Amino acid sequence: MHKKALTVAIAGALAAPMAAQAVDFTISGHVNRALFLTDEDGGSKTARVQDNGGSGTRIRANGSTEMEDGNKVGIQFEYGAGSSFSLRHANVQYSGGFGKMTIGQGSEAGDGSAYSDTTGVFGIGHGAGTPSDFTLGSYFGSLDAGSRVEMIRYDTPSLGPASVAVSLANGDRVSGRFKLSSDFGGTSVGAQLATLQQPGDTSTIGASIGATMASGLTLSGAWAKGKEMGAKPAVPMKREVKAGMDCATGDSGCIPIDGAGLRVVTTPGTPAVPATDPSYFQAEIGYKFGNSGVAVSWYKSDDFVREGSKGTALGIGAVHKLPKANAELYIAMQNYDVTDGAAGDQEETVYVVGSRVKF
Repeated sequence: MHKKALTVAIAGALAAPMAAQAVDFTISGHVNRALFLTDEDGGSKTARVQDNGGSGTRIRANGSTEMEDGNKVGIQFEYGAGSSFSLRHANVQYSGGFGKMTIGQGSEAGDGSAYSDTTGVFGIGHGAGTPSDFTLGSYFGSLDAGSRVEMIRYDTPSLGPASVAVSLANGDRVSGRFKLSSDFGGTSVGAQLATLQQPGDTSTIGASIGATMASGLTLSGAWAKGKEMGAKPAVPMKREVKAGMDCATGDSGCIPIDGAGLRVVTTPGTPAVPATDPSYFQAEIGYKFGNSGVAVSWYKSDDFVREGSKGTALGIGAVHKLPKANAELYIAMQNYDVTDGAAGDQEETVYVVGSRVKF
């Protein structure tokens, strides 16, 4: 990657009476913009150019310096700069032979565990990025076992081909991940198993695996299941008496008082939404050749919105990388189909053409 290295003198000692330390850090990130063409069931069509939230535009600073005992202390800042400017990471890291400890806002242990795409094909199938007016997103969750929150996290040193990470975040969130990566006769394999536990007996467990063969053929898959998710309490009906309203002739709901009136305004309540145990499975097959790659993916979900709701997504896409410019061009098509007895069946197709440039 093309990165500009900067050196910043950190005034003050990390631990007295140490002298002032210098942290070498790099500025990096990417800009990712795309054209989304959406064809909704029923004939409605829209076109929108915007940031691709599948891997949104961002800027980051990573840095580290050695301490007297040979271990390292590092910093990480990252801001999302797509549709809005928002903090993604802001943490300090201590690392060495003992592993790595991270404190601050950052990725929980299981963050990203739902994805083991090894094709490098950006923008295919579920998770390719969708326009801001995409209406079916609630049926197509990833159930990723973590997010970016305030937390403390520990990553073990490499245990041969394996590593383990655990984190404790604000809100009593506990996340864990087991990761495996290795090469077998020219085939590169990566796999993850992760879980997230939250208050209220809400939990997620999931696994993903990806393999890239010497021939360029790639295979990947992911599965996850949630427990007691999406529950909402009932909202009672609300009645308010409002004054100063005009009373129309024959308006039985308004009581006239000296030219103005009183009206009882009723706001309907909503019933409780019971928790569900959502799940999904996704599989992908692709092929890498030179600086290009193609892939096809299939995704199926159950019970994300309510018990019995189902979603299916079929995607196909291609990417071409421009190594000298550290850029890539991608194109994709994603068809989303929903079966929901309460809301009715729906279908939406999204076409994506875009570019991501790294720096």
